[in-house]
Amino acid sequence: AISDVRMTGSDNSSFDGAIKSTEVLRLTNTAVDNNASYSSVISCSQALTITGSSITNNQIARSIRGSATITARTLLVRNSVISGNLGGGISSSGETYIADSTISNNSSTGILSRALGKITISRTAVSGNAGGGAYFFPRTNVTIQGCSFINNRSSNAGAVASAGDIEIRDCEFIGNVATNSGGAVFL
Repeated sequence: AISDVRMTGSDNSSFDGAIKSTEVLRLTNTAVDNNASYSSVISCSQALTITGSSITNNQIARSIRGSATITARTLLVRNSVISGNLGGGISSSGETYIADSTISNNSSTGILSRALGKITISRTAVSGNAGGGAYFFPRTNVTIQGCSFINNRSSNAGAVASAGDIEIRDCEFIGNVATNSGGAVFL
């Protein structure tokens, strides 16, 4: 577990940046900012929990879809800010739960999930992400509730794209732009 820590100025041009974990990891009240990395600033091959933390203004060299500031197998994010990163915000490959958080102004997709399971996003603001707000691969079961998607942009689905099962409730979509199709939602 890592708590009440600030990590800044790390630079790893060959792979992962500030944190690389092959074990279950918990970040609490931690600031991770102004780090540089080839593929992710925080990488966890197991379960990652982020609570009350800020992950901001980091730089990913490999800025393609799938590269993200945070990558994890399973992911729980609560009361946290993931913003202003050069690269995507979050990429997960397993069950994902995001609540009461802000994912904004990342230069690629805010939330990318390749999960084969359940994804739940609630009471979260997703705004200003250049690769779209959220993108979910096939075989996912997604629930989005009480969220706002504002001013996200992408070629397909400015706010939300899903190739799996999805339920969206009590959300607002404002000013999202897609150059091809699905300005707000693409299913």
